[in-house]
Amino acid sequence: MFNELNAVIDQLEGKERKALLMQIFLRMQVVEERNGYSEEQFFLDIKNTYNNLLEYKKNQANVEPVQYQATHIVFGDSPSGSLKFALKKLGLSHQERIITFSDLFSIGPIWNLHNLQGISNRSKWFRNHIIIDDEDLYHHEEHFKQTIVDLQQTPNDHPIIIWAGENAHEQTGLRFVLYLLKEKANDIHIIHTNEAYKTYFDRPDIDFTPLNMGELSSDQLMEIYENEKKGHLLTHAERKTSGKIKR
Repeated sequence: MFNELNAVIDQLEGKERKALLMQIFLRMQVVEERNGYSEEQFFLDIKNTYNNLLEYKKNQANVEPVQYQATHIVFGDSPSGSLKFALKKLGLSHQERIITFSDLFSIGPIWNLHNLQGISNRSKWFRNHIIIDDEDLYHHEEHFKQTIVDLQQTPNDHPIIIWAGENAHEQTGLRFVLYLLKEKANDIHIIHTNEAYKTYFDRPDIDFTPLNMGELSSDQLMEIYENEKKGHLLTHAERKTSGKIKR
C-alpha cells in the first residue's frame, strides 16, 4: 500500500500537490479555530480525499487524457447540461470543458466563500433554513470545494468563458468566480445571456425575458456561442473592480 501511495504522489503535478496540501492545511486551520469542524470530521475528510486520489489516478492511468483548449463556467446543473449539448453539436465537446457551480448564490451567506470557514458557514445556514439531508449537504459541500480547485487549476493558456444573466444568482456567481481568478493570467470572457437573447431571439410580439441561463435551449446557446465567439473580453480594470460588466 505504501509503494502504491508513493507512486501516486510521484505522479502528481506541482499544482495538484499544492491544491492537495492547501485543502489539508485549510481543514486543519478550521479545526484549530473550533468553528464546528471536528477532528473526527477532519479525519473522515482526509480519508475520503485519500481514497478519491487513489481512484482518480488509477482511472487517469487507463484513460487517454483530453487536451482541452478552453473552459466554460456556468452556474447551475440545468444550464450546464444545455451548454454541454450545445458544445457537442458544435463539435467542441472534446476541446472545451465546462465547470459547473451547482449552487444557488441568490440565497444564503457568501462571506469568505473562497475558504473552508465560509463554505462551512454556508452549509450551516442551509442546514438551518433548507430541508436537506445531511449526507446530501456533505456531498454538496465537497463538490463545491472540488469545483473551486478545478477552477483554480485551469491552465493559464485557457481562455475562460463565464456565462451569466441579469439575475442575483448568476451575477453573484460571476463576481465570486472573478475573485477566485484574480491572480490568474487567463483571458476571461463574459457572455451576458440576457443581452445575447435580446440580440438574437427577441421578438416584439412575444413578451419574454429569460430569468436565467437555464431557460435557454441548447440550440439557442449554440447560436449565441457561434455568434458571440468567446464573448466580451474583460479589461484589466474590469477584472480589478468586478463591477458592472458590459457586453
